[in-house]
Amino acid sequence: MYPHVLFEIWNEPKCSWPIVKSYAENVIDLIRTNSPNNIIIVGTPTYSQRVDTASLDPIAKSNIAYTLHYYAATHKGTQRNQTLTAINNGLPVFITEYGTVDALGAGEVDVNSSIAWWNLADENKISYVNWGVFPSDATPPGSAAFIAGTTNLTINDPTNWTPSGKLVNQKYLSTVQYTNNFGCTA
Repeated sequence: MYPHVLFEIWNEPKCSWPIVKSYAENVIDLIRTNSPNNIIIVGTPTYSQRVDTASLDPIAKSNIAYTLHYYAATHKGTQRNQTLTAINNGLPVFITEYGTVDALGAGEVDVNSSIAWWNLADENKISYVNWGVFPSDATPPGSAAFIAGTTNLTINDPTNWTPSGKLVNQKYLSTVQYTNNFGCTA
């Protein structure tokens, strides 16, 4: 019905893959009655961190991707290896939430781990979305991109960016986001 809509179902499940899979299959069938071709992104066990588990028994439906969440200062080599297992098993992964700090949204920005994650995602053509625009009850200041009080009129001023926001901005500005067959980039 709306081809540009991505559906993400079950944010950060805390149960086993068979339970998530059963739920997702039912919800996918309902979504497909109105949106037969949209991409549906399915949460994975352990707060959407175990895409490797889902890769061992994927959902047999079309246009499905699997959610990966990570926080660079907490989730390092082990989770990157689990992600590579999923990729090597052919699982389509979409990083619908990541942060440059720890899993609580606090601490220092982990530049090296952030770069390692971005490299893994870029090398495997995985889309990723940074968590947290403004500090709030749901977004601690460390993981937010902007400091409190930033407005639509001041959002382009780098003095309103947090250390995480500055790092993410540098990354996005340095990444070719689109290439076509004519050699043009945007």
